[in-house]
Amino acid sequence: MDCLLQSILHVTLTCFVDDLLVTGVDDDSHLKTLEQVLRRLQQSGLRCGLSKCSFMQQSISYLGHRIDAEGLHPLQDKVRAIQDAPPPRDQTQLRSFLGLVNYYGKFMPNLSTELAPLNQLLNKGAPWRWDDVQDEAFRRCKSLLSQALVLAHFDRQKPLVLECDALP
Repeated sequence: MDCLLQSILHVTLTCFVDDLLVTGVDDDSHLKTLEQVLRRLQQSGLRCGLSKCSFMQQSISYLGHRIDAEGLHPLQDKVRAIQDAPPPRDQTQLRSFLGLVNYYGKFMPNLSTELAPLNQLLNKGAPWRWDDVQDEAFRRCKSLLSQALVLAHFDRQKPLVLECDALP
């Protein structure tokens, strides 16, 4: 699907399995892009099920995020589930918690540094020991997620900030 639609200009296009998200900077550009996408699909012998389509949405929930004109947001019910999670009692529960947190890691600065005390518990041969250091990292992580910023859509006219965690 990506190859089929990659040459359409001025489009933010996301394909995941059989889902297509088509956006534009305004209604006119959106409709023109949508027309190009639909034409390309038709030329390739592909069809869209009208009952599965939504058009001209101001906001959409997709793959655990809310996408709107401002950018990408974590879904509040998923954030709440992480915030309500009790401290893990073993490595299995910790892995599950960290998996949820890492999914939203792009919203939390310095996440690998913040999670270091928790990740150390997953090292091979590391004894399970939940102390104040781990509890504080657990609470800080949940707090960071509650303060999650919006990730803005790329704009060539605005400065680009690349943020990476430092290697230990």
